[in-house]
Amino acid sequence: MRVKSNDQVLCPYKPVWNLPASRFGNNRWIFYSTKLDRLVTSYSDLEHDHCVSVEADSRIVSYCEQPLRARARTPAGFVTTVFDMWVLFDSGEEEFHEVKYRDQLKEPRVQRQLAVQRMLCEQKAKRHELFDEYRIRESPLYLTSWKFILRCLASYHRQDLTNICDRVLQILPRGFKSLGDIHAAMDFPEHQVRVAVFRLLHKGEISAPLNTYAITNALQITRI
Repeated sequence: MRVKSNDQVLCPYKPVWNLPASRFGNNRWIFYSTKLDRLVTSYSDLEHDHCVSVEADSRIVSYCEQPLRARARTPAGFVTTVFDMWVLFDSGEEEFHEVKYRDQLKEPRVQRQLAVQRMLCEQKAKRHELFDEYRIRESPLYLTSWKFILRCLASYHRQDLTNICDRVLQILPRGFKSLGDIHAAMDFPEHQVRVAVFRLLHKGEISAPLNTYAITNALQITRI
């Protein structure tokens, strides 16, 4: 079953905890998710980078951070664990994600938690994916660009830019146009045009090589 990005998606989970900032020093991040229309909380820098990459992935139509607390008996005793994220793809496939720094994977406690998570995912017939800093931060420029894009989208999330988005799609051929070309072809304020382009990128209706090029007027935009 395919799920469209503009479908009303009912998330079966909600975050199971909201720990005070004092537990994590300055590592707690809160940002507005355009995809979920709510604030999302992360409890480490790495978790925040992972949230950014999930929010940026147009194939993902819904997600939930800290979605599920589980407890299971193991040979070493009972183990309690909280999954870092649940995601739903437009294909209808679901995944549970765990985010850990690579050095943490050597810890017996973490190994037991991962074993329990994988066992529970097998029982639910859901995929389990482990994300470390090398996988999440493979392209620092991509993350930097999307952090900027998401801040812009959050600032304009209540503003109706439908007409500008439609106009952008009309002037884009099936080839390439630069961001500067799009600005020049529009009779709208440049900052609104830019946010409209960001919205279309977020929805997956257009694409740009954000993993290799910074956001400048030379950035090439393609209609998908």
